[in-house]
Amino acid sequence: MGDYDSLPIRPGAAPILDTGEVRFTTFAATQPIWVRMTDVLLRWLRYHFSAAARIEYPDLVGRVWTDNESSPIVIASLAEWKPTTSDQRATILIDRLDQETDMNTRPIGPQYQGVRQGYFTDFMRGQHVVHCIGGREGEAEYLAAEVWRELKRFAPIARDYLCLYRFLPERIMKRRQLSDDYKETYTVSIPVFYYYQEAWRLNNTEEVPITEIQTILNGA
Repeated sequence: MGDYDSLPIRPGAAPILDTGEVRFTTFAATQPIWVRMTDVLLRWLRYHFSAAARIEYPDLVGRVWTDNESSPIVIASLAEWKPTTSDQRATILIDRLDQETDMNTRPIGPQYQGVRQGYFTDFMRGQHVVHCIGGREGEAEYLAAEVWRELKRFAPIARDYLCLYRFLPERIMKRRQLSDDYKETYTVSIPVFYYYQEAWRLNNTEEVPITEIQTILNGA
């Protein structure tokens, strides 16, 4: 799937999403959903940066991701990132944030639709964040813009494949210095919100079968 309604920033760039390569549905049955979300975002952004033809900003065209230690860009989860071995390369880190009940759409009880006995559901609001880290002048800004455009452009596709109610890259946050130990390194964060449903059923194992209940009508 490609973006044919607007011209890419870099002439000749082809911002295409191959859903088969990203494998959105590979772990569709994996629970909880936020574990899947980390993995999907990793595969998605690695796919995007694995071909120079898909990279839109000229300053990033040399940042092609490869699955080895010499890759000019690091794309990993925050949990597996090692600052001491990143060699100040451009870096994209993915981290899970809060998962919370969406009280604005909470059903009655929370019984399903308020009427279906024994069935319950919660509408959930989850969040991940993508940290775009760069050391050169403006590198973090360009990384954030590239990631933002990719996630925003294909958000409807991701939402449908992941069976979410919403998939929303919400904003591009202010650039910040990474830390006092890395004064020449900056990060720009992109929060990504998504909405999904948690449903369950309760069975009372202590209930007496209705056929065994006697009343005064059938002879007590």
